[in-house]
Amino acid sequence: MNKFILTFSKSPSFRLITVFLMIALPFISLAQDVVITDGSVITCDGVFIDDGGTGGLPYTPGNDYTFTICPDNPGDVIQVSFVAFALYTSPNPNNSDRLFIFDGDDATATGLGSYTGNSLQGLPVTGTINNTSGCLTFVFDSNPNGPGTFPGWEAIISCTTPC
Repeated sequence: MNKFILTFSKSPSFRLITVFLMIALPFISLAQDVVITDGSVITCDGVFIDDGGTGGLPYTPGNDYTFTICPDNPGDVIQVSFVAFALYTSPNPNNSDRLFIFDGDDATATGLGSYTGNSLQGLPVTGTINNTSGCLTFVFDSNPNGPGTFPGWEAIISCTTPC
């Protein structure tokens, strides 16, 4: 009869690294980048980013996107937690870059806000209990005459079950 025996090195640092990897690896490999475009995605895991991509590269001036994120679990709602958010704010507020968020599967749903500058930095946005689709819709308008040097955003996508 063959037995499988798992042994660890006697080194405390090896044990610590092994335990960390066993816990962290399942979470590291699952996230995908979800880049704003005209379209939609169904997911409860990923990083929602502007069209400049990851790494703080600037987003493209003069774009107008409508993008919807829906949960892959019926009954859940999308939550996006903005870990970085920096959009161009003009002295004339009508010329600022803006991210509009809607509580549903299109831009006719109830608005949750219009954001510019760093107003979403560090904040989560979650679909409400009244949102039967569970989706959030994002409309991004960037001024064609903006400086094109602002890093945009990165937000962690997750799903939650409303109370």
